[in-house]
Amino acid sequence: MAFLGLVVHFACRKCLHQEDYDFASNIDKASGKVIAYPKRYFIMGFKDRNLERLYLNDVASHSKARLSLAYASVLLVFIVGNVLWATLSLHPQIGGIATERVLGLSNSGPSIASGVAMTILAGAPLIIGAISCIIIMFTNAVKDKSYAYHVTQLSFGCTLLLNLLLPLWHEFRSDAFARQSKLFDFLFGVNGWMISTLLYYLMYAFFVLVSSLPFHYALEGLTLGFIFYVIFFVVIKGWDTIDASVYVFSAAASGNATENNETDIFCEKHPTDCTYTARMLSIGLLAFVFILTEAAIILTKLTDNSSRGIFINIYIIRAQQRNLIVSSRDREKLLLIQKNNQENLINSIFPKKIAATLIDSMSDRTDSFACSNSNFSFMKNIGRSASEQHQGVTILFTDIVEFTSMSQTCQPYEVMRFLDEVFVRFDSFVEDDSSLWKVETIGDSFMVAAGLGVCEDESGVTSKSERNRDNEKPPFSQSFGARRMYLKRDEFPDVDFSIFKTRNYHSAKTGSTIDKYYSAYAAVVFGIKCLMACSKVTMPNGRPCEIRVGLHTGPVCSGVVGSRMPRYCLFGDTVNTASRMESTSKTGRIQISKCTHDLLCSKFPRLIWEHRGSVAVKGKGRMETYLYKGQYGD
Repeated sequence: MAFLGLVVHFACRKCLHQEDYDFASNIDKASGKVIAYPKRYFIMGFKDRNLERLYLNDVASHSKARLSLAYASVLLVFIVGNVLWATLSLHPQIGGIATERVLGLSNSGPSIASGVAMTILAGAPLIIGAISCIIIMFTNAVKDKSYAYHVTQLSFGCTLLLNLLLPLWHEFRSDAFARQSKLFDFLFGVNGWMISTLLYYLMYAFFVLVSSLPFHYALEGLTLGFIFYVIFFVVIKGWDTIDASVYVFSAAASGNATENNETDIFCEKHPTDCTYTARMLSIGLLAFVFILTEAAIILTKLTDNSSRGIFINIYIIRAQQRNLIVSSRDREKLLLIQKNNQENLINSIFPKKIAATLIDSMSDRTDSFACSNSNFSFMKNIGRSASEQHQGVTILFTDIVEFTSMSQTCQPYEVMRFLDEVFVRFDSFVEDDSSLWKVETIGDSFMVAAGLGVCEDESGVTSKSERNRDNEKPPFSQSFGARRMYLKRDEFPDVDFSIFKTRNYHSAKTGSTIDKYYSAYAAVVFGIKCLMACSKVTMPNGRPCEIRVGLHTGPVCSGVVGSRMPRYCLFGDTVNTASRMESTSKTGRIQISKCTHDLLCSKFPRLIWEHRGSVAVKGKGRMETYLYKGQYGD
């Protein structure tokens, strides 16, 4: 009986494995709907044999009580039947003269011993199977609980075979065990063996239904059990042994008793009719057993389908829960990435103090950092709250000479690529010194402010410029070593780089006040670097790139302007004056105002300035200006 299950489990597993089903990949992560369910064989279960093995283990783990109840019931019936037979065998006086005459029982020692031995032999597979299942189901000796089904099928298969073969023993030895089947003759006459065989079959069908065996185990067991029943009915006992009970019909039963109260046996006068009737009733009994078997098979199939459906739904729910957890984590990671990207974007557009105010405002208004127009509604009043007055700020402007005429003769994408190349280099120079802040670019004009104090670290940790000053190395000297892709020492053999290692290098902060002297110096250094960088760049029209640089120092007001595409802007006469210094400067030179010149000369006397004289400045009249010439020692 168990042979099909064992063969399928061990020998045909690879042949039957036709699918590798994965619950996670067959569930839509967005909607949670199942895309495809695991495929099944009609009899052998899932086509994914790994899933089938997991299912059998799961069912066996949850069927401990049912399997235990089935074993207990069958063993109890087996024990009760054999105890009854043993009682009548050892004490025939209990049954009286009828027991001894009908069954031929006696207190013969060898006969009783032989019967007990055969009884134990018949029940041994069932007892061994029950003990093995207890070990499998209730201990950790075997991890795969589905082996309990193999053991059960094997034990009941052996039990049925023994109960099929042992009656054949009766044909060769008429001992006490063979006479056990005659116990039912007291109730049902000469055909009592039919009832005893039917009870054995019903006991097995009861076990299959109660233990909730998987469908292919139950199908195999019930089918082979019915076949064994038919074989026992037709072959072992034989059709000719079926006869009517002689005391079924009598004259007394029909009300025609004689005066001497003698019984007239009906079947003795009509034996053919009685035999025919008994055999027809036997065929009906076989039909009943067949219908019962089919109903049990169908019921087992329905139960198996329901059990498999529950099993699949449980794992689908688990997979959906895992997907939900993973998708939640992914959404959290995505939101965190969006948050970081947005903060980085804000930090790249606005100074740290302004950016921190904006980020705090965003956090107060919404928990999501998804980019939408509504998320920037908090910036309507940010300019008012973030405006600040600054003293001693140096403003620098650069402008590309003959840019307008060049842009008229070149393709727009060439102009764009040229500006990107130049301004990327300028941006790298701004990053070299934390006292510098890139304000904006307008066309070919590049605006930088030094001394705003918005780039200084606020947490007590020294900034990059402060660390450089501690090592007595100004940021520009480091830029030549760290950014050789822009400026290389051998590209400027005529430049004395010692100018950027002056001992008069001062701290950018004095207490809480920004050092306006160093700020002016940092702006000049930036202008020098821009001049040298542009001298190595060629414009799209083939001409060398030349720029003008202008600086002025004074008070400014900073703030964020606008709620859509907001900008951090500087306002004040200092900005206008610096722009005029650039527009009136000479090609390839740096022009500064008298205010800036006085600051630099008081702290950096090694710098050489050429007095240009009085220059007409639009909106300002005439102003004293100076052009950078070099340094002492060149």
